[in-house]
Amino acid sequence: MPEIIYIEKRVQTLPRTQAFLRRFSNPTVIFCDHYKEIFNRRNQNFRLQKERPAWIVAQKEGSLVHPIPPQY
Repeated sequence: MPEIIYIEKRVQTLPRTQAFLRRFSNPTVIFCDHYKEIFNRRNQNFRLQKERPAWIVAQKEGSLVHPIPPQY
């Protein structure tokens, strides 16, 4: 199981987030404004990420469905 759970501040009070956190006995939770502050930075060490995986609880942004191309 991952040692750390990152949660966006805007979803921390949602019922689904609370239900997710109840699955763990004593999780290390770190709150952030946006998940990209931590996970999409340049020069990240891929091997280190695989050694210590973490979970992210975030809200989907943008459209959920891509538009159909006009030539289709």
